[in-house]
Amino acid sequence: MDDSSANDDSEHLSVDHMLQWLNAQVHEVSKMCQLRLKDATKLATEYAAGKITEEEMRKRLLDYGVRWEITEMPTIGFKDAQRRRASRRD
Repeated sequence: MDDSSANDDSEHLSVDHMLQWLNAQVHEVSKMCQLRLKDATKLATEYAAGKITEEEMRKRLLDYGVRWEITEMPTIGFKDAQRRRASRRD
């Protein structure tokens, strides 16, 4: 690498470039987080309200994991939740 390429402004990462990149990253990650939480809230709310079955919830959780690239979904006690929900209706 010679001195002329080291001084080439088109290849230099300025502080402004890095700040623009950082702002773009923050915006992108924030938007992704909002969308992911919106999806999770919808799933939990629909299940809690009895709008979807346990079987449908399991399918949707798998789809959710694929969409958001979650490699390991937590073990969730569907049977306990379903019993508690049913007992509240009685």
